[in-house]
Amino acid sequence: MKKTLMMLWMAVSLMVSLVGCSSEEMDYENPDVTVFVKQLKAGTYNMKNEKGVVEVPHFTEEDIPELLKYAEDLTIIPSFPSVYNTNNGKIRLGECMLWVIESIRQGTAPSLGCRMVLANAENYEAIYFLTDD
Repeated sequence: MKKTLMMLWMAVSLMVSLVGCSSEEMDYENPDVTVFVKQLKAGTYNMKNEKGVVEVPHFTEEDIPELLKYAEDLTIIPSFPSVYNTNNGKIRLGECMLWVIESIRQGTAPSLGCRMVLANAENYEAIYFLTDD
C-alpha cells in the first residue's frame, strides 16, 4: 500500500511539473498568431529584438487572414509592443491587429503606434472605433 501511494505521488508530481513548465514561446522569425494574441491578452508578451526592445514578431502576408480574425476583438490589453506607442488610454486588441496587418502590407510601421486618430485633427486624441461602450 505504501509503495502504491509513493508511486501515485510521484506520478502526480511529475504531471504537475510537466504541466507547470509548458509555456508557449514565440519564435520571432516564425511567429504563431494564436500564441501572440494569447500572450498580448495575458500581458506576458515580451519578445525583444537584438537591441533589447520589445517589438512585434516578423509576421508575413500569409499571417494576415489569421490576424484579421482578431480585428473586431474589443479586449483591452495591458500593453502593445511598439517603439512609438505611448500606451495612453485603452489599447484594444483589434486595433493593434489592424496596425500589425498594415505594417505587413507597407513593410514598415504605418504610424506612431496602434492608436487611431482623426487625420489633420487639432489635438490627435485617440478615437476608439472599436468600442463596447
